[in-house]
Amino acid sequence: MTIEDLGNLGELIAAIATVATLAYLAIQIRQSAKATEGSTAQSLMHLEVSTFALIAQHASVYDRGRKSIDKLNSEEQIVFEQLVSAVISLMVSGFFQYMLGRMPSYDEYLSEWKKVYLEAPGFQSVWEKIRHSYPVDFGECLDAVGKPDLD
Repeated sequence: MTIEDLGNLGELIAAIATVATLAYLAIQIRQSAKATEGSTAQSLMHLEVSTFALIAQHASVYDRGRKSIDKLNSEEQIVFEQLVSAVISLMVSGFFQYMLGRMPSYDEYLSEWKKVYLEAPGFQSVWEKIRHSYPVDFGECLDAVGKPDLD
């Protein structure tokens, strides 16, 4: 075997090792992506449970506030605004997961929430008051939920 043959054999081994390394990295990236998706789903569910528990703690204020914040005293209005902010934060979290490609359809997710939350007069008045503190594209997304796509 000549030095040239050994060089060619070395190049072949290096090429095979490179392909094996790339295959290994592809598998690792896929596993990491699945782990991230699982962690994201778990975090979103934890946030959802925490938000619902908070609402349950203040059910009377939340129920009256949804109908009209004018029926709440000033202390209750603060509590209701914080509850609405917690729900909006949950929606924002879902929105960002969708934007990152981790949720298949955000409109379906939000259309149910819109029926339950966004259409309530008290919720709507608080949302209009705090919407400036959230990303513009999120606000536009909320406004567009349930409307036909004109594209």
